[in-house]
Amino acid sequence: MAYACSPVSACCATPAPTWWRSSAVIRLPEVAQSHHVTGNYDCLLQVEVADLPAYEEFHANRLASLPGVAAVTSYVTMKTLAESAVSGDQCGADVA
Repeated sequence: MAYACSPVSACCATPAPTWWRSSAVIRLPEVAQSHHVTGNYDCLLQVEVADLPAYEEFHANRLASLPGVAAVTSYVTMKTLAESAVSGDQCGADVA
C-alpha cells in the first residue's frame, strides 16, 4: 500500500469549502481523508493506493483532470514513523 498527501488548489469562482464539498474529488475511492486547509493550497487529501504506479495513474488521469482542480502537489510517505489511535477525526478536528 502506498500513501500520499496531495495538496490541491481549486480554480473556480465558488469559495473553496463550498466547491470542495460538492466536488467529485471527495467521491474518489482512493481518497481516504479530505481537509480544507490554510496556506497555499485549498485542500489536503490523504490518498491510499496499491503502489506508486497506481498513484501516478490516479494523479494524472483522475485527480488532476477533474473540473476545478488547478494544481496538485504530491508528498509520498516513505515510512511511517509513528501512528496513534485518536478517537474521532484525527486530522480534521474543529478547533474551538
